[in-house]
Amino acid sequence: MAGRVSKYSEIASDLRAKIENGTLGPGTRLPTKKELAESRVVSPSTIKKAVNELHHRLQARHKQNPVHRRGRARPGLAPRFLTR
Repeated sequence: MAGRVSKYSEIASDLRAKIENGTLGPGTRLPTKKELAESRVVSPSTIKKAVNELHHRLQARHKQNPVHRRGRARPGLAPRFLTR
């Protein structure tokens, strides 16, 4: 099983890619956990893990790429729904 990526990590990576390429921009709402779970054919708890992992990844990135002095976020930071 070496090298195998968990389903929730795969989903977190996909969501992060959509944030970085602009598909999910600032202020964009994610579908509900139930909707994401149904579309990915996984349990809602898997989606919850994916969102938590994504949140932690983006927090770590934010610490490396802080907000400008005037309070505007630099390009590529998390949409508003992930920063609460």
